[in-house]
Amino acid sequence: MRNKIKVLFVGPLPPPIHGVSVLQKNLVESDLRNRFDAHVLDIADRSADAEKSMGRFTLGNVLNGISNCWRLFWKMRASRPRVVFLFLSQNRWGFFRDAIFIRIARMFGAKVVANLNGGLFRIFYDSCPAGRRRRIKRILGKISRIEVVGNKLRKLFEGLVPDECIVVTPNGIPIGFYEPVALERRRRPVGKNILYMGGLAPSKGVVDLIKAFTKLAERDSEAKLKLAGAWFKRENKELILETYENSAAKERIELLGVVSGQEKLDTFARADLFAMPTWYPAEGQPVAILEAMASGMPVVSCDRAAVVDMVVDGEGGFIVPPKDPATLTSVLEKLLGDTELARRQGEFNAARARELFSMERHIDKVEEDIRSAASG
Repeated sequence: MRNKIKVLFVGPLPPPIHGVSVLQKNLVESDLRNRFDAHVLDIADRSADAEKSMGRFTLGNVLNGISNCWRLFWKMRASRPRVVFLFLSQNRWGFFRDAIFIRIARMFGAKVVANLNGGLFRIFYDSCPAGRRRRIKRILGKISRIEVVGNKLRKLFEGLVPDECIVVTPNGIPIGFYEPVALERRRRPVGKNILYMGGLAPSKGVVDLIKAFTKLAERDSEAKLKLAGAWFKRENKELILETYENSAAKERIELLGVVSGQEKLDTFARADLFAMPTWYPAEGQPVAILEAMASGMPVVSCDRAAVVDMVVDGEGGFIVPPKDPATLTSVLEKLLGDTELARRQGEFNAARARELFSMERHIDKVEEDIRSAASG
């Protein structure tokens, strides 16, 4: 242990399950435990209303934040890590807590590596009054490396920190889970099953996709659409269900709900084309797109956040304008009508996911970022 860099990973662990808690779990259960003298501070809020109050100013969040700051102080005092790795928030109260975390880490002489797993930070920053923006910039200046998940997201911190502090570190997935799905797809004829998987919200393109599919179904009697995922909000559910009920093709649209484990893999295996025409303002790097790529499917999406770092337009699918059901319809029709193109793009995606977005590559990049910060 004496020759290993001591690193403290600060973040929530499941439950509850959400993007950041899964990322933290992946890191602390990976080979990073052997590459570093790794320590963990689990800051998950497991109260009954934790998911509803996430990111909001509530008494429960204040008390939880105070507790975690106190725990971090004593953890730093006891273990004296050389580097603290944490996840950066994109809202006022979450960032206020992060600012205290960063100050505590720096007080004990530790370098800070911060991961931003989203695309909303600049909107949050620009919405703040001038005095608060100056304080945010000072806090960001105490961070040695800020990880973003795609090249396009570097601009979130332009002018706030030196360019060399911003590093592109894409997320990774366990490619081995999806390779049998890709192999099975290559062995069967290409069909006409369109899949969406993710949060069910208009901003993720679900309403646009239903409208596009409804028009497509007028010309293609074999096409089917499956929507998998959880509802974001009640009003989102009402709007999506209204669009679904009014669709002339609703008998060929299936609402699957949340799928996981083997059911999730089976859902990918039965699909032929993945569509997520997202315009979600806080979009980062949709894991479902990576999973679809690893499963050997062409992907149709929009130029949001890190999507264009994943999906190569014309080679692994198509990038369409957001909120444009007409263009989406024509692109879906093109892929469903050209099985060779769909197969070629799916195989391109499987190879690209294996090369660029494996969990092993992600872990190697996080290690590189931590060592770079430690030696800086």
